[in-house]
Amino acid sequence: MLVFTKAGAIRGRHYHKGISPTKNPEIIILISGTMKLRWRRKDGTEHESTIVSAPARIEIPPFIWHEFQAQDDCAMIELNSLAEHAVDTFYD
Repeated sequence: MLVFTKAGAIRGRHYHKGISPTKNPEIIILISGTMKLRWRRKDGTEHESTIVSAPARIEIPPFIWHEFQAQDDCAMIELNSLAEHAVDTFYD
């Protein structure tokens, strides 16, 4: 999937169980822009964060809750389909 995100928008706020092979791990290629990536273990309470600038490859293991906040307009490639995303996306 090719995904475009406007500055300030937040994506994610979910985790994957690894049911779909494309979510074990989830691989995202940030091709333009900068975003803040926040994550924590699914059952954890403490968040960690980092700023990611393109070009970058991001790997997110199963059971890691994550969100992306675009610092400016961003474009990314997710190595999965909408169907794979739908079957393996869970919210707290």
